[in-house]
Amino acid sequence: MTTMKIPYVFGAFALAAILVACPPPPVGISVNLPSSVNAQQGQTLNLTATVSNAQNTTVTWTIAPTGIGTFTPNGNSATYTAPASITANSSLLITAKSVQDTTKTATVTVNLQAPVVNSVIKVQQATTIRSVAINTQVLFSATENNNPTTNINWSVVEGATRGTIDAAGNYNSPSSVPNPATATIRATSKSDSSQFGEFQLTIIASGGISGTVTLNTGLLSAPVIPQAIGLEPQAIRERQTSPDWKAARVEGEVLLLSSSSLQSLSSSSASLRSTTSRSDGGFVRVSVPRGMTDSAFAQKLMLETGATVQPNYLYRLQDAPNDPQYADQANLTQIDAAGAWFTQVSVPDNLIAVLDTGINANHPDLTGRVTLGKDFCASYVDDPSTQANDPKCLTEDSDPSELTPTQGGGHGTFATGLIAAATNNQAGIAGITQSGKVLAVKVFGADALGAIADTVALSKGIKYAADQGAKVISMSLGVCATQTNAFETPDKLTENAITYAVGKGAVLVAASGNNGVSGGLQCGTDTAVQFPASNPNVIAVGSVNKSNARSSFSATGAALDIVAPGESLLSLKFDTNNYELKSGTSFAAPQVAAVAGLMFAKTPTLTRVEVQNILESTAKDLGTTGKDTDFGAGLLQAGAALSKATNSTAPSVKTSVYMYADRLRSAPDAGAGCPTVDAADRDCYEGTSALTGRAVVTINGTSGAVAYSITLSRNGNPLQAGTYRVVACVNKNSNAEACDSGDLGKESNLNLQFNGTSLPNINLTLAALP
Repeated sequence: MTTMKIPYVFGAFALAAILVACPPPPVGISVNLPSSVNAQQGQTLNLTATVSNAQNTTVTWTIAPTGIGTFTPNGNSATYTAPASITANSSLLITAKSVQDTTKTATVTVNLQAPVVNSVIKVQQATTIRSVAINTQVLFSATENNNPTTNINWSVVEGATRGTIDAAGNYNSPSSVPNPATATIRATSKSDSSQFGEFQLTIIASGGISGTVTLNTGLLSAPVIPQAIGLEPQAIRERQTSPDWKAARVEGEVLLLSSSSLQSLSSSSASLRSTTSRSDGGFVRVSVPRGMTDSAFAQKLMLETGATVQPNYLYRLQDAPNDPQYADQANLTQIDAAGAWFTQVSVPDNLIAVLDTGINANHPDLTGRVTLGKDFCASYVDDPSTQANDPKCLTEDSDPSELTPTQGGGHGTFATGLIAAATNNQAGIAGITQSGKVLAVKVFGADALGAIADTVALSKGIKYAADQGAKVISMSLGVCATQTNAFETPDKLTENAITYAVGKGAVLVAASGNNGVSGGLQCGTDTAVQFPASNPNVIAVGSVNKSNARSSFSATGAALDIVAPGESLLSLKFDTNNYELKSGTSFAAPQVAAVAGLMFAKTPTLTRVEVQNILESTAKDLGTTGKDTDFGAGLLQAGAALSKATNSTAPSVKTSVYMYADRLRSAPDAGAGCPTVDAADRDCYEGTSALTGRAVVTINGTSGAVAYSITLSRNGNPLQAGTYRVVACVNKNSNAEACDSGDLGKESNLNLQFNGTSLPNINLTLAALP
């Protein structure tokens, strides 16, 4: 009998069934990046492919289309670098394929993104007025990238108290003068709210009248160009105020300038609340959030707060490479220092401040000649609170000792030696001043490549020097601008500090810069005077060699005021009892500062403008006759300047007078009316009649006549009949604008005031011509 083994067969069948039902897991492949990623121009992506469930885990890479950027496969890894320039948005596909199972792939779509070009929006008004009367309408228009546009939203930044503006750009000024009396008209792109342009107006109580004023030079000691007057005379063209985000600056940080508290600013700004910020005396340091550019974040802050936002600029020293040829002080002969010494003067302590890398007060030639002031850059270190972790000046102390040469120092001691090295001590060299202590103010910190000062340290140093009573502030430093109007670098915080010092009567002197050769030091192709020397309230000093030729490195341009020797100068070395030769506009500037100090010491009542005028009028003319772009007014002459440093019996050179008409009421005088200019009633004028007269200006007891001619019209339209007055203003020494009004054509003494305070020694009388 045969035995059947069915269970065995069944068992085998069952096992086969199990094997068929449970196949091995499929090959898998993945890439470490998302299926779709964005790439900016020049950006590199790192890709890694992983193959699972396979004995052979290698892959092959492909990219389509090819030739766009750089693709480099390396085993299971690959890198892709986007093109350096992307002009239009596009995409490409990167594929990783399994070698073991070619049906298995993983893909990444790379979206190439062209950079967003920020629009440049400008706000303009047809007559380029800068002030507007209350209850007046002015029409504004806007351009985007120089093309007229209506794709904008109009607003008054400060709100309805400063006036209103409709969708067509019609601005209506408020019914009363606000405090402060300014209104900012903003045009914001409808497509991108971060893009906007602004125009600022001053609101005045009475309407200005356009006209022309012609001044004679009977009172003024320098010719004055006749002014064309709109609603407000424009004696100086408006300064550039756009921040320069391409200039050298602390990256990852912006400075917000506002008189408001940080708490009130934060309440209106989500951007401020979302990042690190700290108040620092009139401004706020704000860290830029990761993933945003400094300029884009600044625009957001401006939009949310209405405040000014600027970079924290980086300033560098203005010393040039050494060229040791003459181990003597030929510069003292060139500037006639002996002529200044002939007039014996005693220089008060702290009259001159040197803002630099510090001073080695232990040098024997500076014994008893230095006051140790303050250090505004005691620590120049990385700031981890910013996304760039860039270094900046972070701490202050009361020890402005010189940086060591290995830290980029020695510069301040050298500059100070030119001013104050002990004279007639049978040792070393002679300084230009022979008495008094120089105030040392350190604004630079140690950097791997030299010494660096930032906006915060410099602005604080200027204000500190002015508060200590310094009448002369010497600055051998500068920053390059990269945009148009380069010499008007809009470092508003430092400009505010300069204005503060000027308000205290200080003369500020700065090196013009060592960028006089295109493609040379510091500024690339820009050879113009650097900031702060370019500021109109700062004396810009260039350099000449021993033959009185312009130093090749010395910056040029209309902002240059004067020159002094700046090549192979001998002064104090950082090391005790040593001396060295240096070159640069850095060392031309202290010589001018020293002579200005001697002038103040002789005549303490000199004004800032009188000092500059005397320095320029006594300079030795070089190059083209008159003031030019290579030498300014010419070579410093100390003896002649000190000899002339007296209070002039005539008004200062830059005293000017301008006038415009102010309409008092619309109704004509009672009676016969006012159809034409009436010789019997000089209060009565109409239409575009020209008015002439003379103004007698008395300043410091000396009188002179200024002729005036005014054509009455408003925004180009003839005036209606009515009674008018003339508003006359005196701008004395460029420091204060004083205005008052009197009857047009009738004798009238005007009480000239500035900020509500009467100005002494100034009087103006209007008188009709016979």
